[in-house]
Amino acid sequence: MSPRGVWEIFDEITRVPRPSKKEGKIVAWLVEFAEKHGLAYRRDEIGNVVILGPASPGMESAPTVVLQNHVDMVCEKNAGAKNAAGGDFDFERDGIQTYVDDDGWVRARGTTLGADNGLGMAAVLALLIDKTAVHGPLEALFTVDEETGLTGAFNLGKGKVEGSGVPGYNNGEGTSSAHELPQMITGKYLINLDSEDEGEVFIGCAGGVDTLAYFDFTWVTAPAGCEFYELTVSGLKGGHSGDDIEKGRGNSNNILARALFGAGLASSSGSGAATGAGSGGSTQPAAGVVSDLPAHESTVGSPHPPTGGAEDSCGVRSFDLRLASIDGGNLRNAIPREARAVVGIPVAKVGDFKAFVGAFAADVHAELLHSDPGVEVAVKPAGAVAKVMDADTTRRLVRALIGVPNGVQAMSFAMPGLVETSTNLASVKVVGGVDAATGTAVGTDGHAGRIVVTTSQRSSVESAKRATAAAVESVFALAGARVEHSEGYPGWAPDPSSHLLEVTRGAYTKLFGKEIKVRAIHAGLECGLFLERFPGLDMVSFGPTILGAHSPDERIEIATVDKFWRLLLAVLADLRQ
Repeated sequence: MSPRGVWEIFDEITRVPRPSKKEGKIVAWLVEFAEKHGLAYRRDEIGNVVILGPASPGMESAPTVVLQNHVDMVCEKNAGAKNAAGGDFDFERDGIQTYVDDDGWVRARGTTLGADNGLGMAAVLALLIDKTAVHGPLEALFTVDEETGLTGAFNLGKGKVEGSGVPGYNNGEGTSSAHELPQMITGKYLINLDSEDEGEVFIGCAGGVDTLAYFDFTWVTAPAGCEFYELTVSGLKGGHSGDDIEKGRGNSNNILARALFGAGLASSSGSGAATGAGSGGSTQPAAGVVSDLPAHESTVGSPHPPTGGAEDSCGVRSFDLRLASIDGGNLRNAIPREARAVVGIPVAKVGDFKAFVGAFAADVHAELLHSDPGVEVAVKPAGAVAKVMDADTTRRLVRALIGVPNGVQAMSFAMPGLVETSTNLASVKVVGGVDAATGTAVGTDGHAGRIVVTTSQRSSVESAKRATAAAVESVFALAGARVEHSEGYPGWAPDPSSHLLEVTRGAYTKLFGKEIKVRAIHAGLECGLFLERFPGLDMVSFGPTILGAHSPDERIEIATVDKFWRLLLAVLADLRQ
């Protein structure tokens, strides 16, 4: 496998655990790498590392180039994924198990591979120790926590900075205040190596923001005469919520909500102490909340309740479903692949409920036949349940999950084929539960329980990003949830006149005899933050072909790694001014 040095270092990287926000082991490994090879480095308080590569002979007057990657990886695994010893796989402890398939791709066994962005890291580290490479001064920047908050990019160089063998850095004999030191990066050009399509160079990216909704609820005694079942959605491809959002793949949280809504939720009347979930701990739902509608009644359906397994004009049954638990998705930047809920059904309606699930599963499979044919919706017995969520909150939650925008919202007219704006219903989690042994509610923050819904909005147009976040907020607020937004991050506006782009295009044509495609990407890159902090930076992003990022289907095409490596070497050799 070529280039050998890149693959050998990538293999080492896959053995080092590096979940987002828990990158201590990989940061220590990078410092050890620098010291082992006699390279100066800078490390800031949050964990970002810069390793300095001296210019090759004759290139001392060339401009400094920043080569940038992030060190963390998305940690997604299939149910039942095992480590090398046969135990349950733990991303904080176990190395990734890689293999080469029959089609020329490197994959992982049951987990994400971490080629995003581990392969870029490996290429830069191989370059730093390659005595034959021709390049000017290099600053290899490795940032932490890109995948869950861009924390490293936001805080680059803040706090105390430690250095080794650099003037002003105490020659490795301690730390100094950041204001006494050079900046973490000083380069004129920056090449981001976090792109995933060989033959394409990216000169712009989307900005993003997260919107979170909080539904506080009360645990109530499970009604008598119910049987409990686990309703599951699985088999979806998932993927990156930026790169893959336009592929029409299923969202497990949305599909689960549709199933719960279609089954018909129990009315709040006579169901025990139901509480609202509005801001300030209100015990009543906010104005405009649909919880005052009868359980069977859809806002556009028949006003007359169906009976048994019958349905109204929106396909809603009346199984008087009660929700005991719900869990779907994991990461804000991944399209959710799996979701589950434990529900209670009156014994007399169990047969009809199972038939409904079977029919619903067939409908979903038909809808996703071409984009996500592996989807499965199934139901199985769940055993005894002592407590369920209050019916009022359950109904407001499910209706909000049905109504909240999800997927592509607009395509770009400026760059045909590019998604302009999207939103992802990323995860639904219960905080606070019930002790299985005693049936005692285990609460949080003074509430019996809380459901946290995480969504992520992206757009290359700042105003459209804000408008989509406002639309998501409005749906959840109307359902009585408390809503908050993350700090967000800026997009990277394309600069077609970039000198670095010109050099990259020329190098690609000279190497491979064809034009490289110039694109913007709907995913978020750290470049937007770097440009905000260092306005003079000239930037591009390119990489090898990686498919299925942010899912256990992640894989990297072996043949494209050599082309990526050769392009990187050629650009650096040609970048002399």
